[in-house]
Amino acid sequence: MPPPRQSRWLQIAAVWLVVLGALAALFQWYLRPRLAESAEAAAAEQTRAAEVATYRQAAGEAERAGWDTGDPPDNADAAALADAVALIRGVLDGDPGPDIWNHLDTRGRSVDVRPARVVFPRGTATVTPRMREALDGLGQLLRTRPLLFVDLVADVSDAGDAQANAALAQRRLDAVAGVLRGGLRSPLRVRTRTRDGGLPAVTLEGRAPGPLFPR
Repeated sequence: MPPPRQSRWLQIAAVWLVVLGALAALFQWYLRPRLAESAEAAAAEQTRAAEVATYRQAAGEAERAGWDTGDPPDNADAAALADAVALIRGVLDGDPGPDIWNHLDTRGRSVDVRPARVVFPRGTATVTPRMREALDGLGQLLRTRPLLFVDLVADVSDAGDAQANAALAQRRLDAVAGVLRGGLRSPLRVRTRTRDGGLPAVTLEGRAPGPLFPR
C-alpha cells in the first residue's frame, strides 16, 4: 500500500486525467468543428477576394471595349464571379461560351444593324450579289467589334406545305449566316431561328451584352 502522501498525488493525477479527457472530448465535440468552419470561411473569403480582383481586371478590359459589366453585389460568391470573368474573356476574345445567348436574351441590349432585313425572291434561298454586298459590310463589323452579335430570324410561310416552308426558311438562314460567320472565331456570334410569318425574308437583329449582375 503506497504511503498517504503518494496516494494523494495519485488521486490528484487521476483527477487531472479525467479533466484533460473531458477537455479533449469538448474540443472534439465543440471546438474542433468550429475551428474547421472558421478556417473554411477564411479560405472561402480569400478565394472570393481573389475572384473579385480578377473580375475587376476583366471588367476594366470590357469597359475599355465599351461594355459596362456592372459591379458585383457584396454577396456574390466566387463561383458567380468566375463565371462572369469567363463570359467577359470569351466575348472579348471573340469566342463566347454556349450561355452567351441566355445572357443576351435576359440582360443584353438591342443594336441597330444594316441590313435589318434580307428579302429573297419567292421560293429561293440564294444570296444575290446585292444581298452579299450588304451582308459583307455587316460581317466586317462582326469581325472588328467583339461586342456585336446578330440574331437571324426567318419567316416560315403558313401557306402551302409546312415542311417544305420550314426547310426553305432554314436554307435562307443558313445562307445568310454563312456569309456573316465567315472569318469569325465562333459561330455563336450569329444565332438562327424561325418564326411564323408570310414574308420571304430573314430579319437581322443586333445584340450586345449588358450588365452581368442584377442592379
